[in-house]
Amino acid sequence: MKQELDFIPFTFLSDAERAELRADFVEMRFADRAVIFAQGDLDDRVFLLIEGQVEQWVHFETHSKKIEVIEPGHHFGERAVLLGDRKRAFEARALGSVRCYALSGEAFLALLGRSPVFARAMGQILREKQNIFMAFDRFMAEVLHGVAQGRMDFSALVTRYRALQPALHPHVDDHATIDFDALAYAVRRLPAHVTRTLVWFLADELPLLYSTPQATFEAVGTPSRRRAIYEMMPGKSIVLLRDGISDLVDLLSCLCLMAVEARKIRKRIEDPAILSRLTAFLADPQAQEGAGQAEGGRKPELSLLKSLPFNADEIEGLRRLWPGQVSARLRDMALHHEDFNIDVWKRIGRHNSSQADVWTTQIAEATEELIGHRPNALPKDRRVHIISSNTHSVTNCLSTWLVQQTEAIIAWGEKIDHPLLKGSWGVRQDLAVALSRDYRTSTPSEEARRAAIDEHEGVLELSQTAFTGIRVQLFDTTGLCLRPIDPALTPPPMQSRALLVNIDYAFGQQAEEIIANLIKLFGRNLDSVNVLGKAGGLTGRRGDILMPTAFVRQTDDRFQPLNQAIDLDRLRALSHDRAIHQGPVLTVAGTLLQNRVMLNFYRHLWRCVGLEMEGSYYHRPLEEARELGFVRRDLLMRYLYYTSDLPLMADANLSGSMLAIEGIPPLYAVTREILNGIFDQERARITSPVD
Repeated sequence: MKQELDFIPFTFLSDAERAELRADFVEMRFADRAVIFAQGDLDDRVFLLIEGQVEQWVHFETHSKKIEVIEPGHHFGERAVLLGDRKRAFEARALGSVRCYALSGEAFLALLGRSPVFARAMGQILREKQNIFMAFDRFMAEVLHGVAQGRMDFSALVTRYRALQPALHPHVDDHATIDFDALAYAVRRLPAHVTRTLVWFLADELPLLYSTPQATFEAVGTPSRRRAIYEMMPGKSIVLLRDGISDLVDLLSCLCLMAVEARKIRKRIEDPAILSRLTAFLADPQAQEGAGQAEGGRKPELSLLKSLPFNADEIEGLRRLWPGQVSARLRDMALHHEDFNIDVWKRIGRHNSSQADVWTTQIAEATEELIGHRPNALPKDRRVHIISSNTHSVTNCLSTWLVQQTEAIIAWGEKIDHPLLKGSWGVRQDLAVALSRDYRTSTPSEEARRAAIDEHEGVLELSQTAFTGIRVQLFDTTGLCLRPIDPALTPPPMQSRALLVNIDYAFGQQAEEIIANLIKLFGRNLDSVNVLGKAGGLTGRRGDILMPTAFVRQTDDRFQPLNQAIDLDRLRALSHDRAIHQGPVLTVAGTLLQNRVMLNFYRHLWRCVGLEMEGSYYHRPLEEARELGFVRRDLLMRYLYYTSDLPLMADANLSGSMLAIEGIPPLYAVTREILNGIFDQERARITSPVD
């Protein structure tokens, strides 16, 4: 057995690890032409071929095709267990007399867990020899080719998108099933007028003619993605892209998803009579009065929809997507034909300031306004802590107003029997946070009072984001110890003179330029960088907490180990009953570019506990700056996430909304840990001043 296992990747196993395999192997023999496993079988065994040859065949409706002949000294069948293939994708057939060893999927996964070297070698085989990420590489190549040409071939891009088989789009190739969950994901991240837009002008820097789009064109919002989109004229829109490639990839992949599902819908209503009915309905003012009602009005929309070739569930799905506007959207899709013309203008070798440059200059000016010093003239004892967050969790944890109003907010919620009270909240302050937005809406005077308190207590919020989509808040910690803040926080000492720079989430690769500019801005006054937010989970459940031990960049498998400044015991106490998962976290190139193959690859072979889009891009410039001496060698870093979705579970992925009681407690637990860590640093620096 020892000699029989002397081939890659098994040759990397130690004698002890090989010995452990002996109990798990089952020797099997097959006669010539015997089927080892059939296409479509639910079988996750891995086979090691010792003698003979094995043919791989794939069967289509009209013909069969031989893929490969496997020689002795190789393994086969590993994709079923490693990559989440539910059924065998091909048939394995003996060519001559065959002797092999079979290993159960469970035993194979256990081996990967015991031997990281074996796991990496297996990953290299799958990635480089079997090209399991070919669909991803081709999609990205199509995008980059379009950037270089200045125009996207959208039809080719959709073809590449389909081949990806995105995890969030499970019915991408099911022409009979409208994938409402996937469609809802795209609709929330695309402008409302997407169904009547034919021409897109995508630019990372505005031409002079369009340099003030907010004054020239009508802005179009996107509910779940911060985008700068303006309608230039009917049917044509301009999108100002964030720096890097991530924003472009995200927009294009959402358009591809929309096109796939719109085509399914269009095929249902390709009938002149249906188009006439939709047109007549939209032209009738009295019909429009009842369009958003269940059965009100002279000719309510629901009655019209029931006459169309959709079942009851599909009608309900359409109404959830476009309340009161389904007929208009259906008519758009009947006429649109997904005929997108997409021009891309990404500047190379530009001399004008980028969005990130303008944004950084705004922070420099705001710093001087708040504490009286520009960043390049900060005293040595003015320490700076950068926090990348959703901004509101940090603000709420440091809000005197929220602490003072906690009981009043909860009493208000009880009085009106607010739906959020029905959950079991472990932390009373979290319940107040959840209710506070509705409370301020119902009591407008409280909104103004909170703003006045924040301004008085050294909080400065930048009003413009310079088209980066990243809001900024600055906090002067002077005096934090003298006023009430979140009860779970230990305030900094009275001598603290720190500046907290709280920035909104960057988007993917955009994070690299954002953090690089902040490093250059604050230099050796920078004392910590803290990244908190949400991530997809590859283990556990929604609402769990992820503590990365390393980042793995999906585009090139770059491994970046982390030295975290997290108090794990305190985090556990703050998290109450939430599980904390430690391990590598994957930085992906795009949400819709993830598929089950990719996710299972990193889950099993890299032992990743979750995935996000910015961590690796934040971390590389920080490590580089520390090595080059731009920042202090003892700069501390903290990365914490909560699990917002489980992309491998169809009922718990991003296409479904997360409840407040699922998201708020873990978000505020990681926020409190990071703020406590910063305040711990402040106490330590008082006794050991900055060099």
